[in-house]
Order: sequence, then C-alpha cells, then structure tokens
Amino acid sequence: MSGLTFEAEISSTNSGFQQVLVFNHSIPQLHSLPRNLTVKTRYGGKRGSHTLTHRAHWENQDLTQSDSSDGETQLQQSYPEMTGKAQGWGLDLRVENDTQRKLGDLSVDCTLFGSHDQVRIQGSWNLVSRQMDSLEQKQPFISTLAQFHIHALSHGPRHDSNNQARLSRDHRKPINISVTVSEHWHDDSSRGQACVFLSPGQMQSVLPLVEMEGCVAVAQEGKAYSQNTELKWKDKRITQSMKYQGGVKGMHTLLVELRARNISPSPCPSHSLLTQIHTNLRDRLEHHVQFGLCPPQPALIWSGSHRVNSGKEMLYTHTRVSVSGHTQHNTFTLSLRNISSSQRSNYSLLTEWQVGNWSAELACSSLSSGRSVGIQVHAKLDRSEMLWLQGALGKRCLRAAAGYHTGDDDIYI
Repeated sequence: MSGLTFEAEISSTNSGFQQVLVFNHSIPQLHSLPRNLTVKTRYGGKRGSHTLTHRAHWENQDLTQSDSSDGETQLQQSYPEMTGKAQGWGLDLRVENDTQRKLGDLSVDCTLFGSHDQVRIQGSWNLVSRQMDSLEQKQPFISTLAQFHIHALSHGPRHDSNNQARLSRDHRKPINISVTVSEHWHDDSSRGQACVFLSPGQMQSVLPLVEMEGCVAVAQEGKAYSQNTELKWKDKRITQSMKYQGGVKGMHTLLVELRARNISPSPCPSHSLLTQIHTNLRDRLEHHVQFGLCPPQPALIWSGSHRVNSGKEMLYTHTRVSVSGHTQHNTFTLSLRNISSSQRSNYSLLTEWQVGNWSAELACSSLSSGRSVGIQVHAKLDRSEMLWLQGALGKRCLRAAAGYHTGDDDIYI
C-alpha cells in the first residue's frame, strides 16, 4: 500500500524558535526521492549571543541532538555518526557579540554516499587591543589547505597603527605579514606612511618567494606634495620618489626619480631615471629626462623647451639629446612665427638640426599684400653654405631668383 505524509511544526521559545519538517512516502513513482526526509532548525539568541543549529537527513537516521529546555543550544556538542544508508548534512553557527569581544564559530558536516566530511571555521576579535586571537578553518576538499590557521594583531592609536598576521598550514612554519600605518594631519599639512613586511615561511616550498619589505610615504604642505616608495628583497632595492610644487609665479614643477639596484645581471645590474617638468599649464613646457642605463657610466639626457601662442611665436620647440660628461650634443629646433600686420600677412617657418659639429637649417617664409604674393626658401649647411630660392607673383608678372652662397663666393640666377 502506497502513501504520502507531510508534517510541519514551528514553535517559539524564550529566546528564539525551532522548526521541524517531516516527509514520508511509499509511492513507487517517487522512487528518485528519499522515502523519509527530516529537516530540523533551531535558533536562540540572548544578550548578544546567537546560535543556529540546522540538520537535514533522510532514510530515518535522526541526526539532531535536541534540547527540550529553553536554554541556548551549545556548539561544543558531539556529532553522532551517520551510518548505514543515512545521508544528510548539518550546520552549527555561534556568534558572540560582546562589548569588548566578538566570537564567531561555524561548523558544517555532511555524510553523502558513505563519506563523512566536516568543515569548521573559528574566529575571535578583541576590541580592547584590536586583536584577532585566531581564525582557523578545516576542510577536506583542498588538500593543500586542509587545516589553515590565521593569527592577527592590531594595536596603536587612531592615526598610528601596527597590524601583524601569521598564516600557517598544518601548524608548520607560518607566513608572517606585518603592516604599519601612520597618519598625521595639521591645518595646512598632512603626511602618512604605510609599510609591509612579508616572510613567506612554508610558502617557499610552493612559490619562489623571499622576504620582502616595502614602504610608501606621502606628504602635503600647502601646494607642495611628495611621495616616496621603497621595495627591498635580498640584495635588491627599488626606490621611487615624486615631488610636486604648484603655484609659484604660475609655474608648476614635477620631479620624479626612480632607482633600481642589483635587479639586472652584470655588467649593468643597476639603473636610474630622473624626470623634471616645468609648466604653466597654458603655453609653456620645459622637461629634463636623464636615464642611467648602467651607473656610474654616463647617462643619456633628453631635454627640451616648448611654447605655443607666445607673442608672435605660434609654435616654438627646442629638443636636445646629449650624454652626460660629453660636450657634443644633438638638437632639433622648430619655430613658426606670425609677423603679419593690418596691410600684409607674413609667416615664417624655421627648422634646424645639429648633430655634433654638423648642422643643417631649412627656412621658409611667405608674404602677401594686396594682389602680390611672395615666397622665400633657403637651406643652410654648417651655417656657411646656403642655397636660396625666391619667387613673387604680381598682378601681371612672375619673378623668380635663386642663389648659392659659400661665404666667399655668391652665385645668382
């Protein structure tokens, strides 16, 4: 004889509630469902303490240890084994929310297909010393993290704190992480610093990690800002600094410096980079970049000055490339000028290249007035030999001329 029954019960206690669901059937068409299923849940809370117990099982194996009294369910209880064909899961959660201390404890266990697994996470937090006493988790799913422990400590005043953490697996050599943060504010200035120290411990057997230490510091005073970063490991070191100054006669200055020591193989293990920028954020920009590929060997320097819409200059750019300690340098100059008046328009373009002792110049100018248009182009080599060409177009005629000048001789056509 086939049949189906379903029962549900929910009741309240002095500090919470409990609920029971029972499902039974003997219907052949529902053979894919458990013949007997029971779900029990109990919650209790009192004076900042909260507990939650949940059990679900089938095949009539009662897994819940119920307490008929109105007191709170204790987490530290024994778990009856699920044997035979019994399958299911259970969950226990406890939270202590005291004024000086917080505690959390979570445990999950399940039995499926004859295998019994358990996951457990415990943690506590002390508000007086801001110390996390411990955080522990156990689970069977990831073998490398089957048992994982964290111990953390935080102390110090509001603007100056020190945080430390120790992570370990299976109680072996822990991973140490220490973070120190300091902050200070005044009326027109502020500064702060954060440092991190890492000791890889047992992770060295899994990842190629070494002891590392790094710090970042920032400061502000008026319109001046600065920032510094440092990273050290073994005999290697990387430092970076930045300084910004704004508002001095409308100019803004940015200085960035980067140094790396012993990070590359010989013969050039260290490098450096220095960048300096001056600008008024409108029409002027100056820059100076110095790259040391292999200190103390000479460094490569790239500098320049650039202007736009400054007086009669529409565009001016001058770029210089040199090597420190050497007198020879390479430059490139480009200038576009507008010297027009109300009666005529006049534009000129000048470009100049200089490589060591060799130089070349190319210039072009145009003039237009009324119905006449004129253009002149010249090319100069080493500032001595010059080839020029002129042309003018009037109302009824076209004139052209060309010449070559060497300093001693002149040739005209």
